[in-house]
Amino acid sequence: MPTETIEFSLQTAIWLFLGMLFFANIANMSLGVTQFDTVLQADHLINYLAVNVNLVGSTDVQTCVTLPNEVNGLQYSILVSDDLITINIANQSLVYKTKYLITSAVLYPGKTYRLIMASSTVIFNEA
Repeated sequence: MPTETIEFSLQTAIWLFLGMLFFANIANMSLGVTQFDTVLQADHLINYLAVNVNLVGSTDVQTCVTLPNEVNGLQYSILVSDDLITINIANQSLVYKTKYLITSAVLYPGKTYRLIMASSTVIFNEA
């Protein structure tokens, strides 16, 4: 009887330990998916801006873009200069190169910007 109690206690301790490992791995995987989703959404936003810059540069039309207030629940900042668009989010930076030069500017979340072509340079004006 005492041997069975000790054996049962050891089995219970082992199963509790394995359960904790299992749940810790699930939480870790969830965090990795969330970080990947953030980068994916930021990449989508920067690609959207680059496509609009290239559209304005190639066709000399005006267009408007509205930036979201946050990306995957996180604050972000966007810097445009020369032919680069850089987004900084969650201690990461993504850079996208455009075909046309851009006047240097900082773009703020939640704002709407009008893109116009002037002197072979694309300009972001707050609308």
